[in-house]
Amino acid sequence: MVTRSIISKLLILIVTAVGIFFSLQVRLAEDVLDMLPGQALQGDLRTLQQLGMLNRVFISLEAEDASLEDLLASAEKLGDQLSASPLLKEVFYRLPEGYEFRLARELQGFLPALTDDNDLQRFAELIEPEELRRRLRDDYLQLNSLAGLALVSHIRQDPLNLTGLVLRKMTALRGGMKLAVRDGFFVGNNGKECLLWAESVEPLTVSANAFAVGQEIDQTLLTSLRPGVRARIIGPLAHTVANAETIRRDLARLLPAAAALLVLFLLVLFRDLRALLVIAIPFLAAPLAIALLAAVYGTVNGMAL
Repeated sequence: MVTRSIISKLLILIVTAVGIFFSLQVRLAEDVLDMLPGQALQGDLRTLQQLGMLNRVFISLEAEDASLEDLLASAEKLGDQLSASPLLKEVFYRLPEGYEFRLARELQGFLPALTDDNDLQRFAELIEPEELRRRLRDDYLQLNSLAGLALVSHIRQDPLNLTGLVLRKMTALRGGMKLAVRDGFFVGNNGKECLLWAESVEPLTVSANAFAVGQEIDQTLLTSLRPGVRARIIGPLAHTVANAETIRRDLARLLPAAAALLVLFLLVLFRDLRALLVIAIPFLAAPLAIALLAAVYGTVNGMAL
């Protein structure tokens, strides 16, 4: 009988030790998508993730007590520094120099497809003799101005600026966004806000990636913003970091408190130290359960664990 008791205890000890050993080798994952119910919802969000929607960070710079010059200088320095970060890709903060002319050249080939009846009526007005003379006179004056050298190619290909009429319709693409392009930067109509965005190399739904990108952006903001300019981060980054911090903080408080209350409750109820065995059994089984879970699924979500 004693031998059987010793064997059973040794077996429990060996199983527990094996479970602890393999559970320590488990690779933990902290992807928020794993916590979502249903394959359909997870699939939709993973599709958005592939499109970059979940991995994109928007940074809104706001000039509280600063000039527009300070705002744009801060945006340029911030964009340059974020572009050098290995954690971010496709940092967009300013349109390339001469983008207006390149865009106009690209659209010229699609001019017939982009015009409608109203545009054709306007084109007919532009080729009236009086209007035609006025337009050509304006082109002559522009060619003789300081900007003439840059406008030579555009005026030669489109002297009546028909492409400009089509470009004005593209303002509808902004939707409800009240933005204007100033010196290549996306600035609010009030001249007090500037928008930048970047895409993370790694998924931002993973808390470890979100923490790393968040620290990178915070450190860059400290060295790039001029006095009177503050930044506001928009997107899933802030939510992922906040959720992870809340979960870790709550677990650090709740788990010890719950374990202490459970021990106290059982001791008061049974009035016997052997009641601690009731608590020890789940804890002895947990390492083996974690190891088996990792063996089946490959990884274990840290937040679920």
